[in-house]
Amino acid sequence: MSETIKLFSLKETSDPDIFRYIDLNGDWTHYHIKSKNQYVPAVNHILKIGFPKGIAFYNYLLSVSKEESQKILESAGEKGSRVHDVIKNLIEGHKVTYGSLYPNSLTGRPEVLTLEEWQALLSYQSFCEAYKPEVIMFENSVATDQFAGTIDFVGMVTINDKKAGPKKVKVLLDWKTSGAVYDDYKLQTAAYWRALADKEIKYTGVIRLGTKHKNGQVDNAGYEVKLWDIAETLKHYKAFESALNIYNLNNSEFELDETTMPVEIQVNIPKYQSVKTVKPKKAKVKKTMAKKVETEKTDVTK
Repeated sequence: MSETIKLFSLKETSDPDIFRYIDLNGDWTHYHIKSKNQYVPAVNHILKIGFPKGIAFYNYLLSVSKEESQKILESAGEKGSRVHDVIKNLIEGHKVTYGSLYPNSLTGRPEVLTLEEWQALLSYQSFCEAYKPEVIMFENSVATDQFAGTIDFVGMVTINDKKAGPKKVKVLLDWKTSGAVYDDYKLQTAAYWRALADKEIKYTGVIRLGTKHKNGQVDNAGYEVKLWDIAETLKHYKAFESALNIYNLNNSEFELDETTMPVEIQVNIPKYQSVKTVKPKKAKVKKTMAKKVETEKTDVTK
């Protein structure tokens, strides 16, 4: 039997026990928990199916074609992914320039950061200068028996308390490059908070980058901070549980795709052999008869 390959791969995460289940298109909707040999849905996948997007979202879908909406969503997702990649490098201590190349999953090639992406990164720098974050963990994968996901950032930031003034607090944050702070972000960060189970975290929240707020270095390079205290986060997690119940109602237990493909290809294409044309005998007879007639004419002339 010839060797084969599976139509999926298990990609390592920050946790050696948690793997992303990557399909043939490079997408993932589930995580694999190695120690339990269990597959659980990603938080974002649960929210995509189990949480309503709101009337504005559905009105938007009605205003564009299916192809246009898919292209816009893919482009927005790619922008967010590349900004996340750069922020990861910045947290690691690397210097990034406007000409830096980062992989584009839509084209499959490394490409220079776009102006819009660069504006988002400038706004991230402004956020860092104002909130003075100190990292505890970043790009950290977490899981429960029911869901899994990847946290962008957990650490300390300095906020202005109305009574006590500036103070450091432990927060769980997610970076966003969207056009607004949507309700599903509240549920997403609450789910990560629940999976991490860190009682020292005082706030969950999102930092929306590349906005028109006037707190950035240049135009369209501002940022928006949304923080929710633990009382609010608990409410958000209750809403996430509702979304999870709806997801479970419409989706059966995950089934592993055991389909495989061969690793070798061989075809037998024979070389074309030309066939020589054989003149028909009838044509040869005609030529002989014509020659005979010509001979007879010559004899008569003589």
